[in-house]
Amino acid sequence: TIGIDPSVGVNPIKDVQGNAGPAVVSPAISGSLADALAPTLTAVTIGSNNDNPDWASAGDVITLMFTASEALRQSSISVHMAGRDITTSVVPLSGNNSFQATATASAGDPEGPVQFTIGFADLVNNPGDPVSMTTGNPASQVIFDNTAPTVTVNRLTTNSSTPLLTGTYEAADNGETVSVAVVVAANTYAADVAAGVWSVQI
Repeated sequence: TIGIDPSVGVNPIKDVQGNAGPAVVSPAISGSLADALAPTLTAVTIGSNNDNPDWASAGDVITLMFTASEALRQSSISVHMAGRDITTSVVPLSGNNSFQATATASAGDPEGPVQFTIGFADLVNNPGDPVSMTTGNPASQVIFDNTAPTVTVNRLTTNSSTPLLTGTYEAADNGETVSVAVVVAANTYAADVAAGVWSVQI
């Protein structure tokens, strides 16, 4: 509500010759202004506790962090990730209206980029537009991959004491990094990998 007292602040207007004009009233305003401005999320990031935080497999913990433009009513926040409601995992972080939500990836989750949606409202219940994308350049993402790559070994007959072993591999995802290690007589050799082919000199 706004209260205006028109009797406050009457100021005469004069020109350079001193001729007085009509009085102008500066009203005194008291009370509180209504908040009709919707909040926004100014920063949204996602990552996992996998050795590569841009990827996740079953059992990895995925963390979604977000910061709002103003204070949020925590009971208004809802978070869905990978088709699951993880709202109960939302906790506030110290400073700057920040929060995080976590979920443990499971074998039944859909493979590919992890999808999420954040719903929220400010302290007077103005809703913000739901957010389903991260911010930043480049924007962060987590790709869920629970399918192991396949590896083949080429048949080899040789009398060499240092044979070259070769084979092929196929990743479950084109962006996936594959490493191949060969164990011979309790010794481990890291293979060179490129374009679906691996090789290692023993």
